[in-house]
Amino acid sequence: MQRVSDIEAAFSRVKASAERFIEGDQASREQSFQDIFALNNEIGRLARELPKTMPRMKELQAFVNLMTVGLKYGRMKELREGLSVTEESIKALRRESPSAP
Repeated sequence: MQRVSDIEAAFSRVKASAERFIEGDQASREQSFQDIFALNNEIGRLARELPKTMPRMKELQAFVNLMTVGLKYGRMKELREGLSVTEESIKALRRESPSAP
């Protein structure tokens, strides 16, 4: 399913910029916010196109929010946890997608 691939790609960008921030690169903080915004857009797009995915997308949105809070307030524990649970949720979404390439 192309939309799942789009979500995976958007998450990959979030993860890269957030990890740079965690490692101390303060300049990557703004990029992380932009990447999270793009990820949220992809999540919303899939939810609108396939309403049956809405419960999974709401769960994924909650995990993305955890990353946002961690990033916004410099809470590295929440940011790391958000990255981890978001990644696991996306993997589960991929497994559940019947037409996943």
